Amino acid sequence: MFFKSLELQNFRNYDNLKLNFDPHINIIVGKNGQGKTNILESLYYIAYLKSHRISDDNVLIKNNKKSFKIKSKIKRENLLDEVKIEQNLDTKHVFFNQTEMLKRAEYLELINVILFEPTNLDILKGSPNIRRDFLNDSISQINSNYYNILNDFNRLLKMRNEFLKSKRNDKDYLDTLDKYYVEKASLIYQMRSKYICRINEFIAGIYKNIMNIDDLKIEYKSFYEKLEDKSTIKESLMAEMKKNYYKEQYTGLTIEGPQKDDFVFITNDINLKEYGSQGQQRGAVISLKFSEAEIVKKYKNVIPVFLLDDVFSELDGIRKNNLIKYITSDYQVILTTTDLAKISKKLITEAKIIKIEDGEIVGG
Repeated sequence: MFFKSLELQNFRNYDNLKLNFDPHINIIVGKNGQGKTNILESLYYIAYLKSHRISDDNVLIKNNKKSFKIKSKIKRENLLDEVKIEQNLDTKHVFFNQTEMLKRAEYLELINVILFEPTNLDILKGSPNIRRDFLNDSISQINSNYYNILNDFNRLLKMRNEFLKSKRNDKDYLDTLDKYYVEKASLIYQMRSKYICRINEFIAGIYKNIMNIDDLKIEYKSFYEKLEDKSTIKESLMAEMKKNYYKEQYTGLTIEGPQKDDFVFITNDINLKEYGSQGQQRGAVISLKFSEAEIVKKYKNVIPVFLLDDVFSELDGIRKNNLIKYITSDYQVILTTTDLAKISKKLITEAKIIKIEDGEIVGG
């Protein structure tokens, strides 16, 4: 798939913007603060219906305006699809080929986008909730059922925590909650474990090709992975929750469940978060992102779009060239840079160059 066109109205610093993209390589060049990343953000929004930078959609509306609009034409196999999104101060409307999408889970499977930008290093270095968010977004793009299960689980977790904080003595109510909680939690554990196994099909080879370093893998840290017999997940989780009951009543929080999950990057038995160099860490996250793309290709039979925000400024010449081999293979790539000198001449000759200055396209 690839983005054919993009129109923005009152989005970030853009009053009105119209862009056509090349199916292969697109380079958006401009100084910092001119709106390069805002274009990538709008494309990411088309795929995920949220920004990768902020949680409040209203912040995306240009100053003194009441709504923003995004419109895009997207080529998927032999189809030319159209997406329209309008965000008002209190409502969002999403149309796919003129049909309003009322179920987010169904929409998330339609458009596959992989973003790499500087703060993605937080996937490795940041808190566990960032890594859980990565898993949730990535799995939802290939399995809409996961999104629904996760929403159900989060609702049950909230209800359970509220019950614990209330100090109510209603065993029947708690038993009912726990039954459904364990059901949803066990599905999330299994789907996350399966997804991480799929990452590990690809990540070591990609890391070696980009970084010339062997043996990168992801280790899933969860209650599920501690079990020797994974067929007993529901019974084991229920037993653990009963064991924790008095402690949970005291804290008002559910102790065990997918909300505690994490994963770590390991190379040659070393945890990269603790002992890896900045270059190794960045290469590991890039490899994770390309593994995500390979999963979409293999298991969904779709070639996703790559959005790369100033990725080349952080890599040396050899690793930059190794990365170029990946992004010039099958994907549509839309990347940003402050300086074309940071990009290889070969890539520039193959690319469409889009120059941005203060929210406007310059030079044609």
